[in-house]
Amino acid sequence: IAIRHFQGQDAHSDMKKASESYKLGNILFERGEAGEAERKYKEALSFNPQHAFAWANLGNILQARGDIEGAIDSHTRSFQLTPDRARSAHNLGVSLQTASRWREAEHLYRTAIDLVTRDGGGGFDVAKSWTNLGVVLQAQSRLEEA
Repeated sequence: IAIRHFQGQDAHSDMKKASESYKLGNILFERGEAGEAERKYKEALSFNPQHAFAWANLGNILQARGDIEGAIDSHTRSFQLTPDRARSAHNLGVSLQTASRWREAEHLYRTAIDLVTRDGGGGFDVAKSWTNLGVVLQAQSRLEEA
């Protein structure tokens, strides 16, 4: 019983450390310190690999840095953890679009649009997904659909 108690405390402590690292990452990112923010997001994930928002923000940093495969991986993990979140679908779509993976990006933008239509999207601006969907359709020479 004592071991389970301490394991529970460790898990709680790790969750708290993950949250603190994630929040510090956000502050650093807002200050323009992307490298330090990236380090904090990775630190958050070392404490809690299920932290979907840390995966998403890490993906955004990697995308901006030009590490598209890293961004795809991070955004995929975020979307797997939050499949009902329109912004997660959209972010993964952006990374896939950047890699010219048109069909996959199209699917993710349509998913984001469907999620917003179904539940409001949690404040996500769905116009971004509609715009990117048009670009992806044009890239596939599907001009009538775009």
